[in-house]
Amino acid sequence: MIEEQQFVLFIAGVQHYFKQTCNEIVKVMPPYILDTEFSLMDYTGVIAISGNHIGRVYFTAEQPLLRCLLQSLGEPDANNPIMLSDIAGEVANQISGNFRSKLGQNFIISTPSVYNHRLNVNYDERRATYVVPLLWRGEKASLVVDFQR
Repeated sequence: MIEEQQFVLFIAGVQHYFKQTCNEIVKVMPPYILDTEFSLMDYTGVIAISGNHIGRVYFTAEQPLLRCLLQSLGEPDANNPIMLSDIAGEVANQISGNFRSKLGQNFIISTPSVYNHRLNVNYDERRATYVVPLLWRGEKASLVVDFQR
């Protein structure tokens, strides 16, 4: 199960990403433990975790947030579905990579898988899945962390 210190590192990773990339603060809403099915948003970057930890990290967002993010990065083609997919995967990768730098080499992350359609994260009583709702420039996203030691 994820420890509180580790969970805080994931939240700090999201905040760090938006601060470093856009020089803006992302609002972190109260996290909760998933106890039912969770619907992912328009675009989702997923990082598989292996090594001392097994699980996944998801960054999921609606298209308007990702478009805004691309525009803030100076991307001229912010409506391109490929660019929207890429940025969802990049955010998931950066957050997981920052976490890996804290836990070391035994926290192994995959390359991102990206989904540009809505999926569901199924509730599994054997795992703890944490959902962190995010708000940036009035647009919604979520960080979903599901791993155990």
